[in-house]
Amino acid sequence: MNESDFESHDPHDHELILEGNPTATVALLAGICSSLFGLVAFSTNSVLLFILYKDPYKYFRARATTFFVASLSLSDFFGGAFVQPLYSAYMFCLTAGVEEQTLYKMSLISSHVSTKISILTVVALSVDRYLAIKLSLKYKALITVRKVIACNVFIWLFCGIFEASHSTSGSEETFHVVDLHLQTTIPLTTLCAVYMATYIEFRRYSRNVVFVRANSGGRSRVFLRNIILEKKIVLTVVLIIVVLFISLLPYLIVNNLEEQCHEEHSSVCSELGFVITKALSVPMLCVSCAVNPFLYAWRIPQYRQALRLVSRTTCSRFRRQSRTVSTVVSNGVPTALASGSLIEQNILVGSHTQQKQAAGL
Repeated sequence: MNESDFESHDPHDHELILEGNPTATVALLAGICSSLFGLVAFSTNSVLLFILYKDPYKYFRARATTFFVASLSLSDFFGGAFVQPLYSAYMFCLTAGVEEQTLYKMSLISSHVSTKISILTVVALSVDRYLAIKLSLKYKALITVRKVIACNVFIWLFCGIFEASHSTSGSEETFHVVDLHLQTTIPLTTLCAVYMATYIEFRRYSRNVVFVRANSGGRSRVFLRNIILEKKIVLTVVLIIVVLFISLLPYLIVNNLEEQCHEEHSSVCSELGFVITKALSVPMLCVSCAVNPFLYAWRIPQYRQALRLVSRTTCSRFRRQSRTVSTVVSNGVPTALASGSLIEQNILVGSHTQQKQAAGL
């Protein structure tokens, strides 16, 4: 779109762009994307949390790492169930010509909280994987389920309190600098250091693989199998980090450019490209929320096995209940498939009908 096309638009749309609000078309596109990404994130993370809760093979609850994964999935679920619907509602209101600042502020604050929780949880998960490789013999005694739950609670409380202080405090500049380092500098530096150390540990283990394979002892085979599994988990976390920061990139760029525009009174924030990027940056945040469960299913075999078993069990139970209800409803007579409560209910209904017929006679 060139400048002549842009200038030929309605003056009201031009005014909205200058104020930082998108046009009706951009708002509609952002609202649709936000709704779709939010629905996918809500659905996939609901399935992931349900699988972790059911845990048919009793594998996940015994591992402390599972609770980091559950915390990350809960944050993604929160983004899909709460943040994106609020933002899509705000965009649809803009499409109708109504500007609901309350919806925008609520979606913005909740997206900040959800983003910080996801970033800090990924950092904690990366440190956990490094400790599992470095201190494989002491890991279970060092990293317990209670400690991981306490770490998750601290992350959630810290992000909530920090964002509440940021929203109510008058020192915006100080909080913005801290927020910028909290979302980019500290996590990136920590992750680079942790994964460099993890890579060194994997190289050290790879030099011992020949010795481990040559040893026919059962403990050596278990050790080798655990190292292979840990490598898969670490690579999964790396993919999660890559997807997370790709989805965060437009959001962080927009926030930094907005701050620069306020300080230097620049006209960059009034350009159409910036407005479109700003409108689509919040739906982009949900890309990682929607993709993470697919990464678990693709990379972690235990999750795939649990997903298959829970899916088969749930589907068979649903079919059995549907068959029971349809048999009772269609025939009006309880069969061997009907439960005791349904049989008792039909007996009571039949006796009541007979009493009414006798009274009519």
